[in-house]
Amino acid sequence: MPYPPRPRVLAALTLSTGLLALTACKSSEAELEQKAKEALEEPLEDPWVAALGSEGDDAFAEAEIDPAAEAGELAAAEAGEAEAGEAAAAEAGEAEAGGEVAAAEAGEAAEGDAAAAEPAAPSVAATADAQPRSATAEKTGDADEPSGATEAVAAAPAEPTPSAEEPAAVASAAPAATKPAAEPEPAKPAPITLADFDGSYKYVGGSKQREGLEKAIEEAVLQLNAAIRGIGRRRLTKTNPIPTGLDISVNGTKLKTAFSSGFDPECNVGSSAVTWSNGKDSYKVKVVQKGSKLVQVIVGEDGVKTTVYVLSADRQRLTVHHKISSDRLQTPMTYRLSYARK
Repeated sequence: MPYPPRPRVLAALTLSTGLLALTACKSSEAELEQKAKEALEEPLEDPWVAALGSEGDDAFAEAEIDPAAEAGELAAAEAGEAEAGEAAAAEAGEAEAGGEVAAAEAGEAAEGDAAAAEPAAPSVAATADAQPRSATAEKTGDADEPSGATEAVAAAPAEPTPSAEEPAAVASAAPAATKPAAEPEPAKPAPITLADFDGSYKYVGGSKQREGLEKAIEEAVLQLNAAIRGIGRRRLTKTNPIPTGLDISVNGTKLKTAFSSGFDPECNVGSSAVTWSNGKDSYKVKVVQKGSKLVQVIVGEDGVKTTVYVLSADRQRLTVHHKISSDRLQTPMTYRLSYARK
């Protein structure tokens, strides 16, 4: 019959078990700290982060928003362009008509000046009166000379001979062509600051972005070993939800991003990483600002998630880009979600 374990032996076993658990916990924390140190050292050097927003109003031009809202904005833009085109055509027509009238008036004025400058040709009647009449003409009188022909000859003016100075006069009378005034350059929007991100947002990506996330997960799963693809799919789906709401609170340099999914870390922008836990798993979170973008790096045991917040120039739309990196993934998983300010 075996002897019952002594109290000292039980105490030793309990202590050993506790030490093993503590060692495992410390080992896990040490690994997390090391991963966080490597991932958070220089998050701004990531080429993927640098490329976001480089296409101008960037991602917003391609953001998959609700079709109804997109169609309404497109129709309004086309109507505005049509009205602007009609107004420009009307102004061009008025300017062209005004130019033709001015040219015609200038031509008439030039012709009048030229006619006034030309000496009058002596009339046939005046020449005939100045010459002495013959005796025969005195006897026969004016009845032999047809008066109508004489008047017609006297009334016919001599055609003016254009002088070499007339083209210069016409050219000087024509109005000088004026160059159209250069259109003023549109005012550039003010730079986006950290305070501009403050506010509440709602998801507007629709089903297209949902399908895009599902496709990204499947492409990532195919990189895993066939034996763990099911586990990997469930894990990626659970850790990458589509939150319907997002609240960003800014107080000085302190930033809090509260997603409706429950992820709500708070930390100082540009400072050291903080620890955030959902009650089961712990993560290291750090936020830095690069230009007009906010970069949030989240480090967990399974990998690193980089989230980049890009705000539109009008401060009304927010695009949230995600990238998941892991030792098990040869190619990082990326996707984006579009939000609009409430």
